[in-house]
Amino acid sequence: GYDVPRLLVGSRGTLGIITGAFLLLRSEPAEDLTLLLPASGPAEAARHSLAVRSTDLAEAVEVLAPALAEACSVGGGWMVAVRVRGFGAGVAAARRRLEEVTGRHGDTAPTDLWGRLCALEASSRAGYRLAGPPAALGATLDVATRLAGAAAGWMLAGHGADGIVRLWCADSAVSHDPDEAALLASAQMAEMGGTLQTSDAPPPPAAGPVAAIAGRVRHA
Repeated sequence: GYDVPRLLVGSRGTLGIITGAFLLLRSEPAEDLTLLLPASGPAEAARHSLAVRSTDLAEAVEVLAPALAEACSVGGGWMVAVRVRGFGAGVAAARRRLEEVTGRHGDTAPTDLWGRLCALEASSRAGYRLAGPPAALGATLDVATRLAGAAAGWMLAGHGADGIVRLWCADSAVSHDPDEAALLASAQMAEMGGTLQTSDAPPPPAAGPVAAIAGRVRHA
């Protein structure tokens, strides 16, 4: 049925006035585990990601291509990073279940892995965003992998929850002129009902007041 609380909040008082509310509060999880599941390639990484999603146990699922995994100091092959938060026995049971559905034994990632990922992507100067159906993550990863080609410096990550793949580079000299590879990738994404977008970030500001403000905004 309808989500009445969201309906009333979104109506901004036109459908009724909220005079009281009851909030269900949960304790902060005692454990924060990130499991690294190895994969032989993008196809297997996508299968692992879909299997993890089917369990509803993970708070976050991210596919890491070899260059990105190496940059994060967690290995040099394809990886699926799975974040689980909770309490003692529940986290241990979730880990066993995730390893069972993927058929892989996972290693524990460093606690700051998600921070490293954010920092690497925030420092990018050029990138692509490929958005396809979540169930077609494998096909989207394949398109992104071929788009990156053998170029050095490209980082690739796939979000397991929504099927979005990000491809970025820290080299400000990279151009997004509509070359044959980009046009082909765009056409392939359109065929599966998806999209391909490009982005170019401005270079970081020089030292001074503007740089200080930009830094505070970026880390807010």
